[in-house]
Amino acid sequence: MPDQVLVNPAALEPLFSPWEEPAKHRIRGDKPGEPAKIVNGRRPSPVVIAHNLRWAVKEWRESFYGGASDTTRELLNHWFNRSHRGKTAAGEEFEFHYYFHHLRESNSPLTRHFVVVAPNLTVYERLKEDFGDGRIFDTDPLIPAEWRGDCSLSIVLQDEAAGADTVTDEHPSPLRPGETPQEQRRRDLRMGEADGLQGQSP
Repeated sequence: MPDQVLVNPAALEPLFSPWEEPAKHRIRGDKPGEPAKIVNGRRPSPVVIAHNLRWAVKEWRESFYGGASDTTRELLNHWFNRSHRGKTAAGEEFEFHYYFHHLRESNSPLTRHFVVVAPNLTVYERLKEDFGDGRIFDTDPLIPAEWRGDCSLSIVLQDEAAGADTVTDEHPSPLRPGETPQEQRRRDLRMGEADGLQGQSP
């Protein structure tokens, strides 16, 4: 019988909220098999520049993002100084920052058009679930509620971009007799997931 891996659920509980500065971290127990210990303070980093960056960001945050535009300051405050339900992803936050900075700040150098490139079909299908009907913009706390009336985004998926040239580094497999492009995509997706599992322990 293979050895069973015992998981202590308490070890998976977060020690701080996503929007809070880390104030605690876990270290190994004193003896093998003992639970991890929780110690105060942020986990030390062996990279010297990481400490400098942490202090610089801390000071900038405590100054309420001094030097930033009003749009940037409001978004950072919304993302990191308020509690939220749901997930936030750095990619979507960047896109919304660019979009609203372009919309709200005069002479903004930022763009309001984006191209999101998926590295493979597995990632593409996951992005499609979030972006396809714009669901992510309604379910995730990406912008303050009072800004929603100014948000007018159109999403064009690769499947819908008629006449557009698509450049990828992963080519789809040849169509089989009687197979539709949708069936081909699903088959490639299953193959990609199988490839991703190779080399992993059961």
